[in-house]
Amino acid sequence: MVSRTLAFTGEGLQLAWDAAPALVCAAAMQPGGAAAELSGASPFERLMHIVDRERYLEARRAGGVDTPYERQAGRLYRVFKAYVEASLRAVYPTAASLAADAEMTGFAEGLLRSLSTTAPLVAQPGAGSAGGTHEVVAVRGLPPPQLAELCTCLIATVCERVTAGHEQAGHLAVYAKDVRFCAWRWPVGEARGNKQSAITQAILTSFTFMPMPKLLAAPGSEDDWSHLFGGVAGEEGLRASYADFQRELRALADDFDAYNAAAPTRPFPDGWGLWTNHPALLEVSVNL
Repeated sequence: MVSRTLAFTGEGLQLAWDAAPALVCAAAMQPGGAAAELSGASPFERLMHIVDRERYLEARRAGGVDTPYERQAGRLYRVFKAYVEASLRAVYPTAASLAADAEMTGFAEGLLRSLSTTAPLVAQPGAGSAGGTHEVVAVRGLPPPQLAELCTCLIATVCERVTAGHEQAGHLAVYAKDVRFCAWRWPVGEARGNKQSAITQAILTSFTFMPMPKLLAAPGSEDDWSHLFGGVAGEEGLRASYADFQRELRALADDFDAYNAAAPTRPFPDGWGLWTNHPALLEVSVNL
């Protein structure tokens, strides 16, 4: 909340602390909650809690954390998930046909093994194929419905990470132009970054500042990537799911615009606009 809506100053931090009791209900302060529920979950359920952002947000709500930001994040994720599910269905009519594609299962397995948060829950090469019945999940041994769900949520989460998860992509300069305003690191005891930090930020920014394609694209514009579906298996279904995806994004953007317009009428701490998950402002960070 501080980095998105309040100044990074003593006054801004004080406002954040003042707002905290209204944002976190008493249930969040109680022991147990979502963490306790996961303690007895199967490895597959624990893995899905990480991969499926919707389950994560539901666990947050169960723990007493339910903010406008997280509600908007959940709505955007559900749009991504519906799009991925429809697109996969256009290519793989059944869960069994998806499970039979070694390239798809290899992609999911390789990505899960490469992420620090999921690697401990995924069987490594030579660890057997007891699909989620022991301490780890063997991706290739999962029943087709579970594998299809895993792939859907994994791809949807990647979509979220390279859009709302990196909403500064293409607009990074404001974060890097002055280490007195925003330093990525600073010496202990100092209130601002030094010259070395400024040089490091400038170099990194020069490689990552390029504008990316917009997530919400006008049909036929340079941001419209439906041309990628030409001549591929399931082309008709892919084009239809993309059109539905864009309509859902537009509806979401309209709702978020209405929420922001009504900000002055809401009491503190909800009297702010939110733009982090706004589809019309997000870019597809293809260089990530």
